[in-house]
Amino acid sequence: MPGDTADGALASAPAQDPRPPEPDLPIPTDRLPRATLRATAFLLALFGLVPMANLLTGGRAVVWWGGAVQDWILWGGVTIIAALAIARFGGESVGDACAGAWRRVMAPSPLRFGAIVSIVTLALSIALAGYAFARQPHSIDEMEALWQSRIYASGHFSIAPFAHREFVSMMNVIDTPRWYTLFPAGGPALLTLGTLAGAAWLVDPLCAAIAVAAVYVFARRAYDESTARATAIVLTLSPFFLFMAAGYQNHVPALAALALALAALGAWRNAATSRAALTASVGVGLALGALVAIRPLDGALAAAAFGVFQAANIMRRSGAARWDSLAAQAAAGAIPVAFLLIANANSTGHPLTFAYGVMWGGASMGFGATPFGEAHTPVRALVLLSQNLMRLDLYLFEWPIPGMLLALVTLALLRAPTDWDLLAAGLIVAYLAGYAMYWHEGFWVGPRFIYPTIPLWVLFTVRAPGLLAARTEDPVYRRAVMLVIPLCMAGAIVVPSTNIGVLMRAQRYHESLWQLRTDIAAQARDAGLKNAVVVVHESWGARLMARMWAVGVPRRDAELLLAQSDACALEMAMLLEESPPGGDAAGLVARLRAATPESERAALAPVPGRSSDETLRFSENGPYTKQCRDNALADSAGVSLYPAFLAQNRVTPSGELGGDVIYVRDLGGHNLALRKMFEGREWYHYMPRRSPTDSGPVFVRYH
Repeated sequence: MPGDTADGALASAPAQDPRPPEPDLPIPTDRLPRATLRATAFLLALFGLVPMANLLTGGRAVVWWGGAVQDWILWGGVTIIAALAIARFGGESVGDACAGAWRRVMAPSPLRFGAIVSIVTLALSIALAGYAFARQPHSIDEMEALWQSRIYASGHFSIAPFAHREFVSMMNVIDTPRWYTLFPAGGPALLTLGTLAGAAWLVDPLCAAIAVAAVYVFARRAYDESTARATAIVLTLSPFFLFMAAGYQNHVPALAALALALAALGAWRNAATSRAALTASVGVGLALGALVAIRPLDGALAAAAFGVFQAANIMRRSGAARWDSLAAQAAAGAIPVAFLLIANANSTGHPLTFAYGVMWGGASMGFGATPFGEAHTPVRALVLLSQNLMRLDLYLFEWPIPGMLLALVTLALLRAPTDWDLLAAGLIVAYLAGYAMYWHEGFWVGPRFIYPTIPLWVLFTVRAPGLLAARTEDPVYRRAVMLVIPLCMAGAIVVPSTNIGVLMRAQRYHESLWQLRTDIAAQARDAGLKNAVVVVHESWGARLMARMWAVGVPRRDAELLLAQSDACALEMAMLLEESPPGGDAAGLVARLRAATPESERAALAPVPGRSSDETLRFSENGPYTKQCRDNALADSAGVSLYPAFLAQNRVTPSGELGGDVIYVRDLGGHNLALRKMFEGREWYHYMPRRSPTDSGPVFVRYH
């Protein structure tokens, strides 16, 4: 790694940036920004390096923390000792080798270097998409987004509800009075491009490649060429960054939008003319507007931080950037936001009504009851904040040292922080605070809600070695600290640990949820299915949920009823509700809840032998009727997760289910309700694989 200047910018070789340097003046009163960053470092360490989430929950929040700490102590110690030994016994040749390696990194032109890191990011993301996830969606959110992309691909923002909703419903999908999903429009709209091209799995890898290039451009404009290249390289090799990019989550295009906004902000800040500032502000506005359309909370948090930064720059500097550029920025940002509002109007019925509010009744930010009954309190908010940081320690780099550590070193040691440093730290804090106020935990291959801040963590991380080296004249120490990041990156691959490691993590993703790795569309093609209906058997609990939704139980109430009821008692109560004439809708939830006596609710637990579905609870004194035994027996032939099949369905231009194969949920005798609707189609039962090596037929004629 290269040497470092006093403010932490990497610079082992002369900067090769052809642009005249833009003065990046520290904000007046140096003590205030320096104290601000040090206080930020302290608070982040308090909640990320200290296991605050575990201290507040009795160790329940992050159960792997103890094992990870042991590995960090052991392998982190080995890494530091190795760095010191190589620096001591390698002598000047080590420094020469590092300088030579960095000269090779600096040799390509900026355009060529940006292309290289983008191509490497794309290649690694594609490889992981194939190996870890078989290019298939693995979370409900991904399946939901894919289904919304199917609706968009048909030319509709939403479609009319299916006549028998219980056969095609899923969590986080609104299916009356219109059929659409929970996600804001921007993410599924991008997926639609992939869906139309037959490669929806490629959208996130492409967004990641764009993001790396944008981060590189931003860091060149805000810092220097060396810092920019180091940031791009470490970001390209960040496991959390790549694993998320291997899926279908909307956090990846959100990161790309934020990176593009930062790159444009750098151009705005450095603009030499009013025209250049105006052009750059349009880029900032479009990117921030896209971020709002993809993830509105992310967009609001980023826009607030950008607004403070830009207002401060306009008031402090006598440059070309003026208030009129902010007006152009707002106008440009309104374009993608308008798409979001039009999508809302054509789904929820009102531009300002979001699907989230329709689904969860408005529960979102702040303290109070969550959709699933648990109260979101200030203590719980602190737990979520700490969980995100503790998980970032592990998943960000998979290094033998905590992932946050070097970034915090930079925040603590910067002597003359610039406004760019304050913006980066402000965005990190804004995301952490914003999502601490949001009730949902949101874990997927890492702390996904703060995923868009990864480039900022990397930006601070790569500057730490230079800052540490600048504090001493000892050549051994200076060489050793420059070896830490390369050795940590190597350690992420070779350390034999069950808690940390890139290869270990990839293998776990490859082996877990193997049923979801199935390429359902390929199976249907191989079986030669044409003009077919396939019934998919879900578990008893999943079928109960779908039936509750169909009779009018809200999603959140259905979740609570399933978790807090005797399954057989709930089943028998549901049969009564489904039998004409049925009860009044107003008392529906209360009647279903009353099926399980309150006195028995606390003792509910899974009962071996009654059902293989671990989501179901039973009471010792509850009923276990023939109907319940039949439901449990039906599961013995194997169960599948229906949302993965819903995402395979096609929507016709008229807004109806169509295509060669239509997948519906198996509801036993109730399947007869679909016979007339799909008259003339061949019917099949989907038989899930029993193991990864099972090669038996999956489509069996249905009778």
